[in-house]
Amino acid sequence: MAMAAAARELAVELGVADRHVFFNDGWIPYERRADWLLEADVGVSTHFEHIETAFSYRTRILDYLWANLPVLCTHGDSLSRLVTSYGLGVTVPPEDVDAVAQGIRWLRDDPDFYAAVQANVAALAPEMTWDKALAPIMEFCNNPQPAPDRRGTAQRYVAGRGVTLTKPPWYYARRFVDYTRQAGPRTALLHARNFVRQRLR
Repeated sequence: MAMAAAARELAVELGVADRHVFFNDGWIPYERRADWLLEADVGVSTHFEHIETAFSYRTRILDYLWANLPVLCTHGDSLSRLVTSYGLGVTVPPEDVDAVAQGIRWLRDDPDFYAAVQANVAALAPEMTWDKALAPIMEFCNNPQPAPDRRGTAQRYVAGRGVTLTKPPWYYARRFVDYTRQAGPRTALLHARNFVRQRLR
C-alpha cells in the first residue's frame, strides 16, 4: 500500500493525476473487468524479485491474452517466460523503471512491432483457455490409469491356507507391532484375525 500511496503522490506532483494517470479506489467488479481490459493498449504486470515470484502464476496476464493485449511484465516467473518464448510483448528486469518506460515507448512507437505482438497473442490465446487446461484432467477422469511408477504386477506373497498378501511380510509385522503399542495386544490380534478372514473369503 505504501507504493500505491507514493505513486499517487508522484502523479499529483507531476500534474498527470486524473488526466493521464488514473487510480481505482476499490476493486473493479468481476463482471466489469473486461470493459477496462478492452479499453487498454498494453497489459502491464510488474513485481519485485522474490521467492514468491518464482512460483507464482499471475492470472491477470491470462486476462491480457484474452483481451489481445501485448504484455509488458517483469521477468522471473513462468508467464514471463511464456511472453519471451512466444513473442507476446516485452519483459524487463525487476525494479528497472527505465526499462519499463522504454518498453512502453517501444510498443507505442513501433506499430509493426505492436502488430506482430498482437498477432502472436491472438495465436496463443485459444490455447490458454479452461477447456485446454482441463483436457488432460478430463481425459484421466474418463479413463483413469495407474501412475507410470505403479504400473505392472504387484509382488504377491502367499502364506499358508491360501492367504494372499500384496505387501512384503515385514510390512504386516510392523503394522501388528504398531497396533499392539497403540491399542494393546487384544485389539492387535482382533485386527489380525479380521485381516486373515477377509482374505480367506
